[in-house]
Amino acid sequence: MKQNRNYRRMARLAIACVFVAAIASLLAACGPLQLPLGWLNPPSSEQAPAQPNAVAPTEGVAEPAEEAAAPAAEAIPEEIPETAEEAAAIDEPTPIAADTPEPEPTDTPAEPTETTVPTTPTAAATATAAPTPTATSIPVGPILSNPDGQFTMLLLGYGGPGHDGPYLTDSMMVVIANPAKKTVTMLSLARDSWVPLSYTGGKPNTYDKINTAYAYAHDTRLYTNRIARYKGGNGAGNMAKDTVSQILGIPIDYYVAIDFTSFKSVVDTLGGIDVNVPNTFSARYPANDNPDINPAWTVVRFTKGPQHLNGTRALQYARAREVLDNSAEVGDFARATRQRLIISAIKDRTLQPAGLLRLPQLLAIAKRSSVTDYPLPAVANLAGMVTSWGDVKFYQAALSTNNYLQAGTGRGGTYILLPRNNALSWGEIRAFARRLWQNPTLGTAQSQTEVMVINRSGQDGLAGQVTARLRALGYEVDTPETGAVKATSGVVDQSGGKGGALAAALGPDLGLPTLKMTAGSRTDPGRIVLELGKDALGVVRTDLPPAESGVPTSTVGVEHVGSWSP
Repeated sequence: MKQNRNYRRMARLAIACVFVAAIASLLAACGPLQLPLGWLNPPSSEQAPAQPNAVAPTEGVAEPAEEAAAPAAEAIPEEIPETAEEAAAIDEPTPIAADTPEPEPTDTPAEPTETTVPTTPTAAATATAAPTPTATSIPVGPILSNPDGQFTMLLLGYGGPGHDGPYLTDSMMVVIANPAKKTVTMLSLARDSWVPLSYTGGKPNTYDKINTAYAYAHDTRLYTNRIARYKGGNGAGNMAKDTVSQILGIPIDYYVAIDFTSFKSVVDTLGGIDVNVPNTFSARYPANDNPDINPAWTVVRFTKGPQHLNGTRALQYARAREVLDNSAEVGDFARATRQRLIISAIKDRTLQPAGLLRLPQLLAIAKRSSVTDYPLPAVANLAGMVTSWGDVKFYQAALSTNNYLQAGTGRGGTYILLPRNNALSWGEIRAFARRLWQNPTLGTAQSQTEVMVINRSGQDGLAGQVTARLRALGYEVDTPETGAVKATSGVVDQSGGKGGALAAALGPDLGLPTLKMTAGSRTDPGRIVLELGKDALGVVRTDLPPAESGVPTSTVGVEHVGSWSP
């Protein structure tokens, strides 16, 4: 009993630390809102229910959120400032063309087929027709049970009143907190993910982008036949939690929804944060998130080196997407790096003595500016507990087109993201999410490092079978190959020393003895190579995990798979 009380006490402590970091991670992830008036994404239903009292979302095409090509550098009207003070002084908006460049369509990855080493480049696959729609049952609530003391929280970031689409959660992150192990794992979700929504608690009632779950449930005029769980003060949060829980296959215990104002208030309350900016860059930025107030654009600039950022500058640094002059800062991965810097800076600032003194104000901001079903702990007890969590270890992962997702086209030319497999099933992503939930070190490595299997056993087809098993277990895999026969299996590290966790897991997952890992002759930061020798014959596992019931698919309302065709 005493141990359980300690777990609960640590859980309350964990959420305080998570919440402070979450304010940064949530709102930092949001790109500039460039939305038409009204709802951005009209729902695509299997059978649209009659809603006599509902205000239907405005018809429109969703603007791509994942990638945007950089406009020409000469669009910058001014010189880049030399100091942080000069940068902070840039307030006047500079009119810029408002059209956002569209991302290039990506192609559907080919299913694994073994090729002979060395390989030659092959033409990219063309977009395929959408699979036949199928309905899957969606149970409501958690999927698995948390270990003692561990809990999960869904963090939702939205613009808030005064913005177009004020409750579209354009930033969504799952936080897994383990007080016993002092770990916090953050999994970013892509807002354009096309998912089934079940507002009546049964089979999918509609398919739409994941960022609409909270918004649609928040609007009481929509889906008046929704179940009681999706009504009332926590109805929108429950709808978002259940949607995410179903596609990831892990429990979502709580949610916190916050807006831009909270983020800036937290940073300013801390007296600003210190960030070592790795790259000088400029980006265009909306003068106001609501174009009805001010449709103009400005240019924000950041200079390489240590910077002290107030709330407004920190939000600009974290949100800037449309980079003008530095390819190193273009794209979601660069933006994710900036967000991690912001999170780390807020955490470091909060755990300093001056930051701890401001903890009551931070919690007051949280209580005033957030919507949550988590009972925030008493502020008086919090300051004394938070100091013991200074050595918490943070893990970061994301679902993106660089690992488990692929681009697609929804109805009306909408840009959407789909699971990267022919069935558009969330099964592989669920396997990864559960590994991350159970073992953050290994789960993070799975999302960031590919495994390529080379068949050196002499048995035809073995690498393809093993690759299929690894994919089903949540690994990110490359196309398998066939090479010269060798006696012994092993792992070649082409990840610059980052593949240790994966190499250690491959043996148990495949039924192989401990695999020796050697450094490769070249370095590919995102890959390790599993070479199957003759000793793998009759030993290596090629069976697929048992089929899981209730795994959702994202098939309805999809016009093209593998590319965006507006």
